[in-house]
Amino acid sequence: MIGGLAATSATAQTAAPPADRKQWTAVIRDAFAAQKPAIESIRGVTGVLRPELSITIRSDGSVADVSVKRPSGFQGADDAAIQMVRNADPLPAFTADMPKDDLTFTLPVNFSFAPKAEEDARLFVDTKDGVRLEVQAPLYLRPVSDAPAFDAFVEVVAGKEPPPFAAAGEPICAVGFNKEAVGLSRPAQSELNAPDRLDPARDEAILFFSGKGLEVERSETTDYRSTKLVELYLKPKPGGETPDRRFYQASFGYPDGRVTIFCSSDEKGRTAALDAYRSIRDGFSFAPK
Repeated sequence: MIGGLAATSATAQTAAPPADRKQWTAVIRDAFAAQKPAIESIRGVTGVLRPELSITIRSDGSVADVSVKRPSGFQGADDAAIQMVRNADPLPAFTADMPKDDLTFTLPVNFSFAPKAEEDARLFVDTKDGVRLEVQAPLYLRPVSDAPAFDAFVEVVAGKEPPPFAAAGEPICAVGFNKEAVGLSRPAQSELNAPDRLDPARDEAILFFSGKGLEVERSETTDYRSTKLVELYLKPKPGGETPDRRFYQASFGYPDGRVTIFCSSDEKGRTAALDAYRSIRDGFSFAPK
């Protein structure tokens, strides 16, 4: 595999022919990136689309074949990735240290995009990490790129006509996803649902929140889809700075990774807020990857 292309295009290089395979690889990456087209925003959708291509190149640098090996879930992104390779043809000929047979490799191509109006973002898709999240108006989604604790992280924000428990522009929930570590065997769903796995994780979360000045009013573990849902209902410890705030965390795990949802509202709006939190939770699913 040749490493994936980022969302922004590089400038095409017109330097001398590459001297070896390492330089050749760098040159064709730049050639592809220079030809990468922008894709039009998809109404209501924000996130990262990542089609993965299968590319075959002849020794003279001509493209023998290009096809979508793993689709992004959106035809426009798949077609744009194919066009990128077609536009870069022909590429530099193979260097002396490369085999003369046709070379076939895979290339993931990342397209980052957002709707023109932030408040139109109702569907977050990240085919790089294989997740999607959908919400309904008056809520919208705001991806967060600098959340080091998560592979994908999205804020759920109240729109201009907010629900009664939130103010316009206020984040009411955050949804994070952690995929399983690369190189580790994927756990079976039965392992993830076992009490000896769930209970320590719940106790660790309670200890974490205690350090943040929150205490658990109650916790519940229930069947949810094919997994186990662990819900924590939290409030500030006595003497806390925001005694009227109430908090909710839900987490559930699959062999592909774990989802964590954290939300807050004032105490008066909690009943209505819980319905919204559960709707947000139910809007999570796995995207093609």
